[in-house]
Amino acid sequence: MADSSSSTRPSRLRRWLVRLGVLMLLLIAGLAGVGWYAKKAASSVPAFYSEARLSGADRLEAIASIERKFLNFQGDLGESTAVSLRNDSDIEPVRVSFSGEELDVYFDKWLSDSGYREPMAKYLADPRLVIHDGRLILAGRATLDGLGEVVVSIRLLPSVAESGRARLVLEDFAAGTITLPDALVSVLRQKAIDGLGMQAENERAAVEIATDGTANDAAITLAVDHQLRRLLARQPVDDIVLFPPVLGRGNVAARVVGLSVEDGVLTLDVLPLSPEEREDLVDELQAPPVEIELASVDDAVTL
Repeated sequence: MADSSSSTRPSRLRRWLVRLGVLMLLLIAGLAGVGWYAKKAASSVPAFYSEARLSGADRLEAIASIERKFLNFQGDLGESTAVSLRNDSDIEPVRVSFSGEELDVYFDKWLSDSGYREPMAKYLADPRLVIHDGRLILAGRATLDGLGEVVVSIRLLPSVAESGRARLVLEDFAAGTITLPDALVSVLRQKAIDGLGMQAENERAAVEIATDGTANDAAITLAVDHQLRRLLARQPVDDIVLFPPVLGRGNVAARVVGLSVEDGVLTLDVLPLSPEEREDLVDELQAPPVEIELASVDDAVTL
């Protein structure tokens, strides 16, 4: 990986974690004001969180495996991008798969390497990124006065829309094994949505995606914010855009056209954006953010 990509990748990945971390902190703050739900959740640890993370030689092998896969993915996406720039012929999506154990271990490593573990530890202990029951789950332990430790989590559900596109939905927030009711989380979701929508006009004007598909920092930041706003509203995100670093190019705008979680493995099929898609994305990011209507979260149920 080029030095420029290597140096900027942690900061760009951090944007996702910082924003998801804010959601977790909002959830923790809301839990401090609930009674029966939080008290019951305090004594319940979800099965997915009780499973031990890989350690020792197994941990090192998982880290090496995910890094090999990512490097191969970068190379394949770079070739796919080059082909798409040379002609208009159809190109095949680039596929990459990661096991839940690999994601959890690498997430733990990244927290340490990025320097984000220590500030996060003030609010959330032992954060984990796991795959369980076909979901992607961000979870950790929060210590609340009068309640002790509570495992809080956000569950994301990947699927395929009727159009055939990959889809991602924020399914619910949970404390322990209890899904939190809409009466609690809707206010917190709205606050986060409003905060993510407060981009300054000069930030929107700075958005740029070059003819070779590479995106600048403003484009990446606003695209992340736009997608998270829709996730928080529990509106299905059917046009997931990523910006993986590609050797010798920078961060290339790409669309997830396939997304699945099966048998504990996350699989993504990715294509570089076409010139028309790049133009549409720039127009969308430069436009003032629109008001997003919240979709309801079901009443609390046992997971």
